[in-house]
Amino acid sequence: MRERLTLAFVAVAVVLVTVAILVRAYALSGDLRADKSVDLHAEAASLASAIDERTAAGKTVDATFLARIIGPDVRAVYHRAGLPDVVVMGSDFPGSATLAGNDDLWAVADAAGGRLTMTEAGTVVPDLMTGDTTSLVLLFVLVTLVAGGLGYFVARWLSAPFCQLAIVAAGLGRGRFALDLPRTRIPEARAIASALESSSAQLQERIARERQMAEHASHVLRTPLTSLRLELDDVLGQAEASDEMRAAVERCVQRIDQLDAVTGELVELARHGSLLVGAEIPLRELATQSTQRWADELGQRDRAVTATVEGDLDTSYTPGPVEQILDLVLLDVGHRTRGPVKMIFEAGTDSHLRIVVSWRGVARPHPARVDGAQPLVRARAVAMALGGRLEEPPAGDSVWVRLPRR
Repeated sequence: MRERLTLAFVAVAVVLVTVAILVRAYALSGDLRADKSVDLHAEAASLASAIDERTAAGKTVDATFLARIIGPDVRAVYHRAGLPDVVVMGSDFPGSATLAGNDDLWAVADAAGGRLTMTEAGTVVPDLMTGDTTSLVLLFVLVTLVAGGLGYFVARWLSAPFCQLAIVAAGLGRGRFALDLPRTRIPEARAIASALESSSAQLQERIARERQMAEHASHVLRTPLTSLRLELDDVLGQAEASDEMRAAVERCVQRIDQLDAVTGELVELARHGSLLVGAEIPLRELATQSTQRWADELGQRDRAVTATVEGDLDTSYTPGPVEQILDLVLLDVGHRTRGPVKMIFEAGTDSHLRIVVSWRGVARPHPARVDGAQPLVRARAVAMALGGRLEEPPAGDSVWVRLPRR
């Protein structure tokens, strides 16, 4: 986008300068032609006076005499009745001009009983306008450089919010709902940012509804089933129950157990289903990316970061929520702590993701704040919204994060 905008600026600037030069040249050509015509008439009058003086002195007016007086780009014709015409052309005069009405400049003057006709090539005006080609080339080079530089900076300014929006959209596609939207006055970028913010809010609301539905379904379905099973167990414990009744009750208990198992599967699917289908990545990749992010950030403060990965490395998780929580934890750890940091990523037997971040020493008792809230408070809220939790052990040297497989 930046390259195309820069090239567009250069093209527009060159076109505008070219049009301006052509318009200016057209306007100046008339003035130049008028000036050259005045000069040519003055030269013709001066040459006619010289011919009059030479004729009065009894001398011959020939081509040699006229050639010493006329300019290099002029043709002179001295016509006298009964005598051959005296025709002289300057060294720079292009060809001959015998027809009136063409682009050449004409001047006629009476001289010693004859007529002097002087002609100047019509190309003299364009030659005057285009003679200094070096200045035109330098002008075009200067315009190109200025337009290119201006176009580059304007293109950066225009494309910056859209590049940031692309990063935000990619994060939203990974399940990251805390959006770092650009602040810009460009209406199109603001419209896209508003749409992304609305989509993020809708996805978060959907996740919250799914979690509430899973908890409600677990309570509404399993509680009656448990009560019914307990009553059937009481029936089985009665001594006066017949064999047929016991067999029927046992079949009912089996059906209840099957229904309870299906209910548990549905609730578990609602709780641990993928947030965004296709966005999941293996644990090894998630751990590598997160560790590299921490290493790049803390490495600027000369702090080492080590990480270990345990459990099934091929277990997949939606990276966005995990990255969001770890970024908030990183803000807190980078502000409050010092020394090396160790990270442990573990995929539990129930596919829950457990992350332990530990460090040594506390440099600042007051935590950092993001938008008026502590990072760990915001991280805990995100974890709870996903059905997980974030804990700080009493020792104050680590943070524990546990998230369901989503």
